[in-house]
Amino acid sequence: MKTLIYIIALQFFSIVCVGQNVAKDQLVREIEAYKAETYKAVTQFLNPQLDLQSRINAVTKYPFIYDAQQVQKAKEIVLNNSQATQLRAVALSKIFVYVPDDETLGNSLIKWIQDTQTPKELRNETLNALSNLTFSGFSTFSKRQELTAALRNVCRDPELPFRQFAFSFLMDHNDSFAQSLLIEQLEQSRTDLLPTVECLRLLALNPKGDYLPAAYKVLQNPPNKE
Repeated sequence: MKTLIYIIALQFFSIVCVGQNVAKDQLVREIEAYKAETYKAVTQFLNPQLDLQSRINAVTKYPFIYDAQQVQKAKEIVLNNSQATQLRAVALSKIFVYVPDDETLGNSLIKWIQDTQTPKELRNETLNALSNLTFSGFSTFSKRQELTAALRNVCRDPELPFRQFAFSFLMDHNDSFAQSLLIEQLEQSRTDLLPTVECLRLLALNPKGDYLPAAYKVLQNPPNKE
């Protein structure tokens, strides 16, 4: 319920602007009308009788699913390997705000983010979801240990955006494993993990770290103008 109130508040915050006097009952009507509109669109999305593109198009402009029963049905799509990958990815994008309160979804995201065999569209949406949840209780408290272990594996992912997210998250939490990998890259004059500038930027998040000798070596012999 707290999550639902939060996302509704975000969605309609723009209605209340400085200098405007919006009546409470008018705001309530706006919210209820939007929820009803969203419900109708999601009903189409969940209808297996419609073609794939029609289902996806139905919810394109709606960022979240609000109805509890529809959220559950969307979750079933996300977790069903027999469903179209694109449909699963779209469903996840509409319910990611519920991940902190759902053990199964949370564990699935942690699994998919580190598994390069996960279908590409679903894994990309997993990255988006976790990026959006970076400062939530999911990432900072309830699942931080599991997520940290998973992202340490992602540090060597073949795709740069995944490595960037993994290192950014880990270095934000002063992870010694990630720091060691980045220092090693600098010392060996490599760029396979992150571009050198990004590497230095992340290491600088911990000014008391052990990266200064390696950074000085780079500055003495910079790999490029940047």
